[in-house]
Amino acid sequence: DYHKLGLLKRQYPTVPMLALTATATPAVIDDIKMILEIPHCTFLHSTFLRPNLVYSVAVKPDKDSVAAIVDAVMSFGASTSGIVYCMTRKETETVAAALQAAGVRAAYYHAWAPDRHVHTQWVHNHVTVMVATIAFGLGINKPDVRFVLHATMSKSLEGYYQESGRAGRDGLPAHCVLLFRPQDVPRVASLVHSERDGLRNFEAMVEYCLNTGQTCRKQTMAAYFAESMPRPCGTACDVCDGRMMENATSSQDQGGSNSMSATAYAQQVVQWLSVPNKRYTLKQVVDEATSKKAQWALEGPLATRRLAVERWLVQLTMSYVHCM
Repeated sequence: DYHKLGLLKRQYPTVPMLALTATATPAVIDDIKMILEIPHCTFLHSTFLRPNLVYSVAVKPDKDSVAAIVDAVMSFGASTSGIVYCMTRKETETVAAALQAAGVRAAYYHAWAPDRHVHTQWVHNHVTVMVATIAFGLGINKPDVRFVLHATMSKSLEGYYQESGRAGRDGLPAHCVLLFRPQDVPRVASLVHSERDGLRNFEAMVEYCLNTGQTCRKQTMAAYFAESMPRPCGTACDVCDGRMMENATSSQDQGGSNSMSATAYAQQVVQWLSVPNKRYTLKQVVDEATSKKAQWALEGPLATRRLAVERWLVQLTMSYVHCM
């Protein structure tokens, strides 16, 4: 309904108008000016970068992902205040139950949760970890949140920044961790494909997750919001601090001859996908591509090879979507 706010400007043209937002890309800023009918307004902008937040991406296992979430939360301490964001209502309930079984004072919150006062319990530290869908947190300012953990990637980098930004509002160090696995990409993409610029915004989120050490994560976000950040953050992200997500393959290390092998490998995968009237899931393609029948075998453990193929397929898919 905020698209109708231009009525205020037309009905009260002499009343001063102040528009505030925590985060916005240049395109969103232009939209706000257009909607509010204030194209020539005075525009004040401050940096969105917060040095006390440490950003990282960790591999989300195919199996026992709930156990991985519990381990991540326990690494901060069972009594540490935090938020775990999940994709579905059922996931919030499952993760909250697992945390409770591990001795964490956790609770879940979503639109259909029976206890509507659980967020108050969390604000007053009767509950230490809130497991919730992304709607949780709007209008809540809890200063001492020490971590925000995303069990699944967000629909956009802008959304991820807003959600993770609920950590460390007291200015003290806090961690923003995203658990990523390539299988989540089509799952989340199905939610955004009908939204305006949904896939375009989601592509930036995927690129953030696929970064295996080339670019400072805060520089990636700064570029997305059109903010200048000449130098890497130093120690405020896993890339700069050397704790990078596992880089399954490196064609630079393996030399130029592998580029020809990779081409043949890609052709083989495309041939599998070209069978008429047959559909494949990402998991099925990865299973086939990493089987002993594959003509181009990656070196290393199976889990490492699977991650490499998964990442490559996601990049290929997003490149195709971007060209459409």
